[in-house]
Amino acid sequence: MTYTWDQVVAWLGLVVPLSALAWSGWQWAGIQKQQQREKNFEHFFKTIARVHNSDESLLAQKAAIFELRNYPDYRAVVRRICENPEVFFPAMPEALSVEFRETLRAINR
Repeated sequence: MTYTWDQVVAWLGLVVPLSALAWSGWQWAGIQKQQQREKNFEHFFKTIARVHNSDESLLAQKAAIFELRNYPDYRAVVRRICENPEVFFPAMPEALSVEFRETLRAINR
């Protein structure tokens, strides 16, 4: 089966714009994914700062430790922090120690 020149041009007139649209969509999705990773890192970093900020209330620190469970991309570093919290909190209150143990248990499931 052969196509005429007009048919080829008509198909190209359809395929080329759709290809460009698909490429743009793919690029947009990649950019959105990268921006989401950056936002997750910023939130994780702020949560770590709240955990370590001894000026905050004990309750706020406990909540921040609990929040560490919601960062699966950073599970390895959260695990290391929770396994040896005494390194970061030499005179840690027992309430924080309990929360670190509970967070470690939750991320090890």
